Amino acid sequence: MVSLLLLLACTPTVGTVEGTVLVGPGELGSPLSGGTVTILSDDAVPFDSTTTDRDGRFSANAPLGLNIFARIEGDGMIPSIFSGTMGQGTFEIRPGEVFAWPESDRAALDEAFGDCSLPGSVITGEVRLFGTTDPDTGESPLLQTAFAWVETADGERIDACYLDESGAWAPDAALAGPDARYAIFGLDKGFYTLVYGYLLPDDSPIEHRLDLYVEENSIAPQYPAWADLYAP
Repeated sequence: MVSLLLLLACTPTVGTVEGTVLVGPGELGSPLSGGTVTILSDDAVPFDSTTTDRDGRFSANAPLGLNIFARIEGDGMIPSIFSGTMGQGTFEIRPGEVFAWPESDRAALDEAFGDCSLPGSVITGEVRLFGTTDPDTGESPLLQTAFAWVETADGERIDACYLDESGAWAPDAALAGPDARYAIFGLDKGFYTLVYGYLLPDDSPIEHRLDLYVEENSIAPQYPAWADLYAP
């Protein structure tokens, strides 16, 4: 009886995560038809898996009230992994919030970052200001004083690489610059804490932390990586 009660206590309540998977970040990509969406628990154990329909729609089970990861795969794509937190109801993912990452886009990322690019997995993104949009473009501002690094489970810090105004790797750059992009290459399978943010005009930092997971030769993209006007 005791063993049964312990088992029931450890069994998570199951909810539903659903949404639309596009190819590439943003809302303008084409739907990922026939792709695979795998929901992983907070310890990266597969919880459920499903296939996207011709419109990129999917619906999968997920543990309520816990952190989860979603792995997106498909033909011509490298695995892309996203993190999130399930509430107590159905979690609807809007188009463009999780997306497939084409192999050609990984090649373009490697080319842009040049000698900073290394084999293995990569964490990359662009930092934008949350809650503000440009009335002409409808986009949130890029934060040119953005920074990023990851911390490993062993406490090691790995700094990001950045691009210059021409879109080429800037080896001496300490901040992301005009396109607010960062990339951290050569990561082994495992858990990481992404630390990112931006500098205010007085050089004081606004900093955020995000727990991420990567597998072999995968990508954990944040397009965008949202930053608040003031630190939480």
